[in-house]
Amino acid sequence: MISKIAMRICLIIVPIIGITCLIAMWIGSYMPTTRVTAYLYHLGMNKHTFGISDVNRRISVYAPVPFESEWEVSFSPDGKRALMTLDFYSQTEFYMHNLATNALTRFPLGYNTCAPPRETIRWSPNNHQVSFHCRPNTVSSALNGLHLWDTDNNSIQRMYTPSTLTIVPFTWSPTGDFISLIDNGLIMLINTRTGDNQRLPVVSSPYQLMQWSPNGDYIALGAPDKLLLYNTKTHVITPAPLDNGAFSVLWSPNSQSLAMIVQDSGFFHVQMWDIVDNRQYDIGSNRHPLNSVVDLRWSDDSQWIVVQEDINQATRLARILVASQDGTQTYHVVSDGRYPRWIPNRHMITYHITQIERLRYGRDLVTVSLENIQTGNIKPQVLVRDVLNYTWLNDGQLLSWRSIDRYGRIRALMLIPTGNDIGWSLFPVGYTVNAFAVWQ
Repeated sequence: MISKIAMRICLIIVPIIGITCLIAMWIGSYMPTTRVTAYLYHLGMNKHTFGISDVNRRISVYAPVPFESEWEVSFSPDGKRALMTLDFYSQTEFYMHNLATNALTRFPLGYNTCAPPRETIRWSPNNHQVSFHCRPNTVSSALNGLHLWDTDNNSIQRMYTPSTLTIVPFTWSPTGDFISLIDNGLIMLINTRTGDNQRLPVVSSPYQLMQWSPNGDYIALGAPDKLLLYNTKTHVITPAPLDNGAFSVLWSPNSQSLAMIVQDSGFFHVQMWDIVDNRQYDIGSNRHPLNSVVDLRWSDDSQWIVVQEDINQATRLARILVASQDGTQTYHVVSDGRYPRWIPNRHMITYHITQIERLRYGRDLVTVSLENIQTGNIKPQVLVRDVLNYTWLNDGQLLSWRSIDRYGRIRALMLIPTGNDIGWSLFPVGYTVNAFAVWQ
């Protein structure tokens, strides 16, 4: 009798469980998610590993690494591929680890004597190629130049051979279809699909600055005495309305304006160039003059810009200010701050402040709204303490890389959900995070 009752109960419960699982799987397949991948070091076992954390479902998985690489891990822009390097004096070997398939691709051995400098090893915007510049040497001059490694078919193509045995500055276009470079003062444009290269029709000059617009339609080209705008579609060249060149430039997100740090008589000012109307604006005011700017950041709507000044050698303070796109409004934010950033799609900024009353590794991260800045009611809210680096996710969640000991040897990734003051660590306390990227 009891066994029959138990069987009937099972016949009722099992379908309910099955239906519940199917509903959960259906809901999970449509639940939006963001993953964060990290290169971890286990403090107890003294081993490295890859960790992938699903920030919406709060699930973490781990994958072994092909070999131990202390810090030297570079994630692709989408966070799904990890480039690892091994150095043997004048030799460098690459390994590409696909975190989605767990496949490992080894760099062709014929190039292990190339020894490219770290700053020349860059992922392409399409996440499938790695560009690098072989270090000029007399052992194998055939390897000199700019190369492209296709990690899908494990093939290498030399894209450009410089006119001299030098390392040329280069940058990717936003789509990854082109690479622009500066060779002995000349500007070259390389088609990454065909390998064809062309010299841009600009007057010969020792160009030092090269910046693509976000939409890929323009390239800002800078020399000490000039700043030019090259239209990649019409091939028209437009000089900037400046008396001198620009020390640094930053495109607005809508690709319609250029914020420029201009050096004049030893001072670094900010000027704005509206390329649509071909108008130039000075940023700053008599009340808030800007003469030592080192960093600029646009808001997402391209209407405001946050400015970071250099550290004053006398006071050891560094100002942060906010200005409108046309320069008509300038507001003081803080007398001593670092690394200001806009919160995505919001008129709010975050920045680091320095706490000098106690010795710590990292700085506190605070936030303040543009509305409060304009009204002078600036009351920064502390988000996270001891922050080394941080990034805002597209859904408004804050991802902070922070130190959890006073020396910075134990580093964790903490996620703070939108509208919540309580965060949680993406990986267990037994791990320290060496590098990370957002899996898009």
